[in-house]
Amino acid sequence: MTTTIIPSLTDIADALEQMADHIARVGLHKGALYDEDAADGGTPLGDCPTCTVGAACHVIYGQPRYTVDQPTAEQTTLLYAVVDLLQDRLGEDAISWSDGHDQEHVVDYLRATVVELRAGVAS
Repeated sequence: MTTTIIPSLTDIADALEQMADHIARVGLHKGALYDEDAADGGTPLGDCPTCTVGAACHVIYGQPRYTVDQPTAEQTTLLYAVVDLLQDRLGEDAISWSDGHDQEHVVDYLRATVVELRAGVAS
């Protein structure tokens, strides 16, 4: 028997809030999940600017990329749930959307989404 893991809207909202905080702190990167040049120059991965999906990876996997040692099923399911929710709401790929906007817009959008999700959970 297979157990299906479904993240709650609260879990997704918590991840989105942490993503917004992360991008606000480190900056928004365009063209890749994170600023690889900064990382190559010695900046710790957790301090490198990220795109929206890179921020999701950072929050969920602890680093702004997909390649992690044996992520749990819960981590992977949460990552896909967060990215899928964003893409459904945006009507486009989250990475492309992130690349097309500035840091303030991305952070504001993520925070507004958190408020809407939490309002839906409370009602």
